[in-house]
This record gives sequence, structure tokens and C-alpha cells, in this order.
Amino acid sequence: MPAVSVITVVRNGAAHLDATIESIQRQTFQDWEYLVVDDASTDETPAIVERRSRTDARIRLLRLDRQGGPYVGANVALGEARGRYVVRTDGDDISMPRRIARQLAFLAESPKLRA
Repeated sequence: MPAVSVITVVRNGAAHLDATIESIQRQTFQDWEYLVVDDASTDETPAIVERRSRTDARIRLLRLDRQGGPYVGANVALGEARGRYVVRTDGDDISMPRRIARQLAFLAESPKLRA
């Protein structure tokens, strides 16, 4: 089981999604799974995720047949997530390479936070 589940819900995000996925793949912390929920896109969004998942088994595409919005998509992803922690990112976000490592370190240094 991965330590972290990264979740992105995206609709018609082909213009930026490749860079978003790449920024997660370049994380210094590598024990993650990446769940990308396609919110009934009409562009190349699903094809981008499928292409990335063929070369990185940690990436999984979850597809909605009808547009449900970010909350529906997030709940679908949470139902599939296997990680102890969840990292949320949008389809046009670029995560700095130490993002996940720094967030986990912060949690470890903050005993009053629930983990």
C-alpha cells in the first residue's frame, strides 16, 4: 500500500495535465499512488492519463460518465484511495519536487495534528 494517495479531479484539462502529472512523478517522496478522476472530459484528458499510466503503474484513471463536479470526483477518488495520507492537487497545478516530503515532515513534527 502506498503511503500517500494523490488526487486530481479534472475536466477538459489537456492543456496543463501532462505537466501536473509530471510534477507529481518528480517528487522526491516516491511512495504514492496518483488517482486522476476524469470528470466526463470531451478533450484529450483521458488519453493523457492513460498514456502516463502505461509507463507508471502508480497512476490510475477513474472516469465519470457524467459531469459530477470536483466534489463528486473527489469522493470517487477517496473511495479508491489506498494511502494513509491524501494530497489534493488540481489539473493545472505544478507541485514543487519536495512538496509531498515537506508536507509529511510537517505532519511528523506536529504531534497535535491528527494523522
